[in-house]
Amino acid sequence: MKLSSWRMTIAYQALRMGLLALIGLSFISTEAGGQNSRIEARISSLSGGSAVRQVTGRGVFPLRNGDEVAPGDEIDTRGGARVLIAMSDGSVITLLPGTRVVLKDFRSAGSLRELIDIITGRVRIKVNRMGGRPNPARVNTPSASIAVRGTEFGVVVIPGETSVVVYEGLVEVINRFAPDQRALVEPGQAVTVRQNENIRFFVPGPGSEIGDLNERRNLRNNLQDNQRTAIYAAGINGGDFLRNQAGEYERHIESIIEPGETPPLSRFLAYPEPYLDSQENPAFATAFKTISSRALLLSSARSLRGVGSTRTVSDTAITGPFDYGALYQGSVFFPLGGSRFVMGGYFTHTFSGVRSFDQAELDLTPPLSPVKLIGERTTSTRTVNQTRVGSFIIARTFGSEERTSLGFALDYVNGGGALNGTTSLVTGNSKGGGLGFNGINVREELVARSDVSRARFRAGMTHLLRNGHKLAVHYHRGEGSARDQDESRLFNGLPLPLDSVELRSDFDEIGIRLRGPVTKKLFYGLEGSWIDVDIGEKLRRAVVVPSQQREDLRRMLFGGGLGYMLRPGTFFSVDLAAGKIDIGESIHEDATGNLLERAHELKHFFSVHAAAQSDLWKGLFAGASVIGLGQRLTLDRTLFPDRFGRKLTSTGLFVPDGITRDIFTDPIADLSLGLRMKQKFVLQYVYTTDFGRTPGSHILMLRLDFGRRE
Repeated sequence: MKLSSWRMTIAYQALRMGLLALIGLSFISTEAGGQNSRIEARISSLSGGSAVRQVTGRGVFPLRNGDEVAPGDEIDTRGGARVLIAMSDGSVITLLPGTRVVLKDFRSAGSLRELIDIITGRVRIKVNRMGGRPNPARVNTPSASIAVRGTEFGVVVIPGETSVVVYEGLVEVINRFAPDQRALVEPGQAVTVRQNENIRFFVPGPGSEIGDLNERRNLRNNLQDNQRTAIYAAGINGGDFLRNQAGEYERHIESIIEPGETPPLSRFLAYPEPYLDSQENPAFATAFKTISSRALLLSSARSLRGVGSTRTVSDTAITGPFDYGALYQGSVFFPLGGSRFVMGGYFTHTFSGVRSFDQAELDLTPPLSPVKLIGERTTSTRTVNQTRVGSFIIARTFGSEERTSLGFALDYVNGGGALNGTTSLVTGNSKGGGLGFNGINVREELVARSDVSRARFRAGMTHLLRNGHKLAVHYHRGEGSARDQDESRLFNGLPLPLDSVELRSDFDEIGIRLRGPVTKKLFYGLEGSWIDVDIGEKLRRAVVVPSQQREDLRRMLFGGGLGYMLRPGTFFSVDLAAGKIDIGESIHEDATGNLLERAHELKHFFSVHAAAQSDLWKGLFAGASVIGLGQRLTLDRTLFPDRFGRKLTSTGLFVPDGITRDIFTDPIADLSLGLRMKQKFVLQYVYTTDFGRTPGSHILMLRLDFGRRE
């Protein structure tokens, strides 16, 4: 039987100080360059209403186009005007309606200039580089101090709060209520500064709830893949039925050893989340500018009563499985003091299990028999699976502006699973609908164990383009092995032959991703990937001859997503992805080397994802998302006789040669409610449904963040 899917976040201060030192050196260099000419500022544009200028000691005057403004002047656009202030060094300050600012000593270009104090309102500032060199400046608000050196950014000031959005360059934001709180903000990011709170990042993924939802979705799907039970009756073939009854146990391996076998689900492509992004591309780890760590606990439970039961004579089958899972993850990233290196990694432990009980009536009456033969089959299974994943990551930035990052990682996965199952069948004969059991009474017991391991090398590069767009490329190379073996198989107490599968695989993956802003509130993400997997299996089955299976798998994926931030804490996201999976399989008999089976499987898939989430009140937030996956499957299979003349698949079944086609969809939706406390603690409950196919599952997530992510 083919194996299937299972076994597949301390010195920020040091790095920040290093970066600030570089900024300081740039300042010194600029000063030494002799840039001591006086900088002038004039009103280059005034539109949409009126504005006034208050000159110290002289009074208040209407503001007009072409007016020269000087340090100490206060400009007020609460009359509805939009004002552009152009400076002779090429810098531009845009004051939007409803704004009050005080001009500071902007004239000196040879030192850190104090440009403006923003009292209230909205301001966009572009500090031009002079002769291609840094042009250091500072902007102040009641709650924040903002240091720049040639960049473009926006500032929104309301009572008690300052928000800073960076479009180009690098900005340092300091909390004036707590000067030890500092954040380096990159293009496409933004922060909010409030009294008695830590600096909070909210762009481009409005608050960490996007990260939460993205992370929860990825982790939930990993758990769900390890929990969905496939319950299907195939006659009285007990061993196979037991394995089908505990389908997760079989599918537990595929995502680790056979990556690419199932379509990936693309979600939140427009939003960066370094904790998750670094698990794909280690170069994203350079986003951590201070010691940052995360602890995550995720648990899931679902009752499956009444779902997936076999169709019987009287339709009275009762199925009562219950599945559960837990995931514990710890991540830590820390810059190495005085260097551009960031080191870190993560450790994940997952645990999942399924207990199920199935009772069904079977019609076993032979053709043309005058006596109806009724059977009652009872199946009880218990599976337990555990996986441990460890990863070590190191990354470094390059270039004078540190726009380029390279990263490398080593991952190791180790896991194991156990299956214990019992099937009993009692038969009798019935006339006129009466039921009497007086025939066969048999019992099969199965105990099986499996283990899986994988080592993977990952390399990645990111490059920050202009206007906040970031390009990322990654390469993965991995090798894995797995073994699934029956330890005990008894039929009425007598031993039966034991089945086993040994599997080895190696794979290569190349991926590319591009993200960036379209407008201040609209963001995009694009991705593409190609994976090539080679798999070899040794099949030892009681009902078929020993054989070797070879599988070549290729998967291609293209995806794109848009994210829209209505306001901090409220976002929308839409993602589309499409691709194909091409699998070629061949099975050869050990004894003769003859071909036993040849198959070509082609899957075309398409996925759509939509999500929304919004803050409700004092840290309380709610969200909803839906994802639909459609697949079109074409399978061309040919069977050849073994040395005994039998034409059987690797599972011991006979199927006719030819092409089979199938089209199916899998929709999933979830509703969530969460509580966030100062971005350090997040508690979230999620209810997931597949629209009535199975009962909904209940997921509880607890996340603790330590340190800050810049």
